Amino acid sequence: MRKSKPDLNPLYQWYAREHRKLPFRETRDPYRIWVSEIMLQQTRVAAMLERYNQFIRRFPNIESLAKSSEEEVVLMWQGLGYYSRAKNLRKGAQLVTERWRGKFPDTKEEALLIPGIGDYTASAVLSISHNSAYAAFDGNVRRVTARLFYPEAQNDRAARKKAQEVLSGAEPGMHNQAMMELGAVICVPGLPACDRCPISADCNAFSQGGRELAARIPAKQKKEKLEVQMDFYSIEQGERVILVQDPEARFLPGHWMFPSRLRMTGIDRVTPGFSGVVLREALGTIKHTITKHSIAGHLWRAGPPFDLSRVSWREVRKSELRDVLASSLGLKLARLIPET
Repeated sequence: MRKSKPDLNPLYQWYAREHRKLPFRETRDPYRIWVSEIMLQQTRVAAMLERYNQFIRRFPNIESLAKSSEEEVVLMWQGLGYYSRAKNLRKGAQLVTERWRGKFPDTKEEALLIPGIGDYTASAVLSISHNSAYAAFDGNVRRVTARLFYPEAQNDRAARKKAQEVLSGAEPGMHNQAMMELGAVICVPGLPACDRCPISADCNAFSQGGRELAARIPAKQKKEKLEVQMDFYSIEQGERVILVQDPEARFLPGHWMFPSRLRMTGIDRVTPGFSGVVLREALGTIKHTITKHSIAGHLWRAGPPFDLSRVSWREVRKSELRDVLASSLGLKLARLIPET
């Protein structure tokens, strides 16, 4: 059995030499690190990078984001999904502007007051920007720690404790980024690339059972899937289509979207004012996943009766639908509508 605290110097040397050159890695600006961490929640680096660069060009600092409209921020988030992240980011920028004069707070207690920021994000931002000694505990670090300290760190509590312990004596920002990078590119889910790992000699899982044992750690949790049936209504007035904002919608509340009916176990809900709509023509079907929901969607050309007084609505040219519908779900549906 190896010593209780592994030698992580080879990890730090590997990170300095091999880490991916990403714009949010080349800065200590807490705002830019904050934006990147929020975007990376539920989103891969390759999928968010272009949108991150565009977002920073449009909102280069906390003050510019605080002054923006929610609709503008959501549009700049287009394609990343989980739009509550964008809304909370804007609300957070407003709070930082009002409470800390536009300067991101330098303590975790204060950072946790910001909408959308939890323990991981606060730890990541503060450790990277201020070198504060907080271990950033995301899925990558969870996996690296569980394998490194097998079998001691198989539950979250034990793994968090170990993650904080190995931070001692290191430069926090560099340490956290090295641990996250290792989990992202080498100590990956499934079979890790142990032959390229700079700390495989100190990894308990590898020393006790090789890649095959490491691949089984941590144990996968079975995810429940919820089947959802949705009918979406394309109500057309010439070259224009009616979109609505439904603040009580299960998915994308408050976003511009087609009126719809949602059915799943125990739920049958129609956009207010559209329960009597007449289905005229099937335009197509889509498949979409939102968190644990598996959506089978059907788009219908539909007509009255409906009551627009019960919901916020607008008419949008068919050619402009993709500019207004911020979600990937909406864009899938828009592609089913002929422009002429």
